[in-house]
Amino acid sequence: MGISERLKVVIEANATDLAGFSRLVQVPYRTLQNYVHGTRARPRHDILERICTRTGVDLRWLVAGEGSMYPPGAPDVHQEESATVPIVSSATIPEGMEGAQKRIEALLAVLAQIPEGARDAVIDECFARAATAQQLAELRRAVGLEPEAKKKAG
Repeated sequence: MGISERLKVVIEANATDLAGFSRLVQVPYRTLQNYVHGTRARPRHDILERICTRTGVDLRWLVAGEGSMYPPGAPDVHQEESATVPIVSSATIPEGMEGAQKRIEALLAVLAQIPEGARDAVIDECFARAATAQQLAELRRAVGLEPEAKKKAG
C-alpha cells in the first residue's frame, strides 16, 4: 500500500469526503486530489505533519506504512464521545453578546461533531484569528486609524 492508498484510508477514517478533508487539514482540494490519485509526488513535510496532527495518524505509518495507523497509547480521536455539549446560559455569555446565544449553542453543537484532534485544531485556529484581529485593532488605534475615524474620512 502506497501513500496515496493510506491517505484514502485516513480520509475514510475521518468519515468525510475529499472536500471535507481538504478543509480539515487546510490543504487545497486539488492538491489532495493529486496526492490521492498518485499524480503528484509525496506530500511536503508540512502537509504530512498537518494531516497527522489534525487526524491523530502516526507519521511513520502515513509516510512509510510502518507500525499502526495510530500511535500506541494515543487516544482514539474518532471514538464517539458520550459527553454532551455544555449548555450555554445567560450567566456564561459575555456582556454584550447576549443576542448571540443561539449562534453560540449552534457553534458548540458543530464543534461536538468534529473528532477531538481536529476540534482542537479548529479551536486553536479560531483563537489565533481572534488574537490577530485584536492585535490589528490595537495597532489601528495606536496609529489613529480607528473605524469611526476611517468612516468620517471616507
